[in-house]
Amino acid sequence: MRAKFTDKFIKAAKARKGERTDYWDSNVRRLGLRVSPSGHKSWVLMYRREADGAKRRYKLGEYPIVSLAEARANALAVLSQVEKGGDPAGAKQDAKSEPTVEELAKLYVERYARANRRSWQEDKRRIEQNIIPAIGRHKAHLVTATDLINLHEAITERGAPVEANRNIELVRRVYSWALGKRKVDHNPAERLELNPERSRDRVLSEDEIKAFWNALEGLALERSTQLVLKLALVTGQRLDEIAGLSFPELDFKRAVWTIPGERTKNRLTHTVPLSSLALSLLREAKKGTSPEGYLFPSAKDGRLRRRSISRALLRNSDDLKIKKFTPHDLRRTVASQMAALGIDRIVTGKLLNHASVDRDTVTGMIYDRHSYDDEKRRAVERWADRLIEIVEGRSRGKVLRLRP
Repeated sequence: MRAKFTDKFIKAAKARKGERTDYWDSNVRRLGLRVSPSGHKSWVLMYRREADGAKRRYKLGEYPIVSLAEARANALAVLSQVEKGGDPAGAKQDAKSEPTVEELAKLYVERYARANRRSWQEDKRRIEQNIIPAIGRHKAHLVTATDLINLHEAITERGAPVEANRNIELVRRVYSWALGKRKVDHNPAERLELNPERSRDRVLSEDEIKAFWNALEGLALERSTQLVLKLALVTGQRLDEIAGLSFPELDFKRAVWTIPGERTKNRLTHTVPLSSLALSLLREAKKGTSPEGYLFPSAKDGRLRRRSISRALLRNSDDLKIKKFTPHDLRRTVASQMAALGIDRIVTGKLLNHASVDRDTVTGMIYDRHSYDDEKRRAVERWADRLIEIVEGRSRGKVLRLRP
């Protein structure tokens, strides 16, 4: 029903015959007032979408929250968009269906991180513990830099500045992935200022190595955790690679551990020659475990995790009576000790599976396909001999001398 809209008319308008009734403004064409039998009144605008001529209804708000004058002004603004080929009703519907940050983050974990990131469980933990509680209910396309600055500051203020950085970096990765999938049109985490970080250079001295090794068995740690930490110092491999070690990766007869590419940082299969000391630790771990499964099983996660080992070491750090360190510092210590033994840095880099060894030179990237298996084996045996000298104060026989 068409009518001349005035404030007096709008206030008095009622539903006719007890049924919802639409009144149409004779002043602004297509602007309507919908009145329900209960007396509820709302503004609507009808138009045809230019793309296909389909009828569209656009809600402009409720009366009296939106006045007649405001409804007319808003209607004209929307009609201007329609004249330019826009579809405001469609855009509003699309906005309602936009994913929340929680939905987007969970998609990122399931569709990308789980298959492509070795540390995907760390991503999942940060999402659940920090990101979802803070901004999980926000529509992803409406998150602002200010929202993320608040998240960063909240984590920083609880005494975890580096963890604050990692969370923002994770948000940045989530949005970067979502941009590629056309689920968002911007990344609010770009160019945010993060907390300054110092690069770690902690290396255990020989006295600290001895104290750490000999004190391990007296700490309140599971034996499997103790063995993983010792293997980290013996082999120089990454903690998560050791903790996730399974029987099929080991060849005790050849004294070789082959880490498949899906478990290495650079996604390349990595062969680790095992010293006699490493083999003795692995044989101990082998006892009582399933020959099909992990050497270091866990009832909770199926296998030990890097984070649980790091936390266990931190909880017991005071009992070691040496300066606090992280499991990764053991890897750095191995590299430092090998340098002190005169082992070529390329051999050490190959042994520790550093991608930079091949990336540093064109020769390394293109021409150097030598496996360095013999050099790596001599290196691990030499380091094992030196490690025993350090922790027991005695030599384990003749030490192999590597050619320069």
